[in-house]
Amino acid sequence: MTSLRSLKLDLYDFPNAFGEDGILTKIASNFKIANVLSKDELAALPDCDFALIIKTGSERLRKYPVPDKQHAIVSSLFFQDTKKLLPPIAIKTAEENLHRALKSEEIVSNEVSVSELALSNQMAKIASVRDERAGLSNEDFALVIKEGASIRRLYPIHTEGLCKTANQYFTYNYKRMPLEARHSFAKALVKKVREGKFSVKLSHEVHKYYSPRYNRNLEFELNARKDVAKDADVRLALDKLAMAAKKTTPEKLANWLMKLDKIAGFDRYFGSRFSDSYQAVFAKGTTDKTAQMGGDYRQGGTGQPAGSGVSLVGKYQFDPTSLQTVPYEGPLMDLMSREDYLDVQKDPKAFAALPDPYKKAISDYVKGLEAKS
Repeated sequence: MTSLRSLKLDLYDFPNAFGEDGILTKIASNFKIANVLSKDELAALPDCDFALIIKTGSERLRKYPVPDKQHAIVSSLFFQDTKKLLPPIAIKTAEENLHRALKSEEIVSNEVSVSELALSNQMAKIASVRDERAGLSNEDFALVIKEGASIRRLYPIHTEGLCKTANQYFTYNYKRMPLEARHSFAKALVKKVREGKFSVKLSHEVHKYYSPRYNRNLEFELNARKDVAKDADVRLALDKLAMAAKKTTPEKLANWLMKLDKIAGFDRYFGSRFSDSYQAVFAKGTTDKTAQMGGDYRQGGTGQPAGSGVSLVGKYQFDPTSLQTVPYEGPLMDLMSREDYLDVQKDPKAFAALPDPYKKAISDYVKGLEAKS
């Protein structure tokens, strides 16, 4: 926010207001107001004759004088033009008091501290982010997870920059996601990059969990499962999947195979005897040129991308960027200082650096808020 002392808010902040061609002359002629107090007379007014008082240390900035209805009209006119310069809490305070003054009612509370202004600004930003996310469609998120009656929408991908971030998150954390979540995430990201024609080079890890083509080694993957299958019905089901591959999509077949793998207990062989359900079905790469535009996603040769800190809490991945919509309140105040929380809000890496009990407590609180919304 601009320095409070530099803001021009009411009549007395404009040096030419009392001049021959100044603002006061125009107001007086338009609204038949003649007796506007001088600056010296203004200084003699008590605090209760102002719609807004901003406390800055030992000093007090008194704005929008309302000693009578005439001055209330003048202050209201200036307020309509200058309120855009104020934080929400200051706007609310001045607006309510100006309304009271115009009705010749007593002003009860007109003081706002600098710390309240800072918090008001933070809350306004949080509300802005929350409103922006609320206006997005499900297709603008990499993961949309139904948990009972609630829906969690994680990892917004409606801009090129957010697609790059989501790509980084997935690349280094996909092993901590359930298989179906890996596929959903990769599919949504590939689709969004393609549709948006974003300059994002999606990683090999993204493509191996979603591809429009079958894995050339699908027959081997299915036969490897038959070799360890003890149940004749499971082997028959694998034969049927092999036949289905000739007339269905890779996505449908992968979903069927995932269910069979769970039923048959094949997941204990993933990575040793054969690939997991989705890697077994989908091709290892892609020929999608649009989805591969742009530079390398790795940063500085370290193999770790900027902002790659992601934590898996419970069944599904927790999205640290969702903290941007959560104010510093409730149990969060018991966990850390406001300054530390602001750092966690701004940088997912700061969240990743927290001890696991802290991450779990924050995640549980955020998920509780999402369930109520």
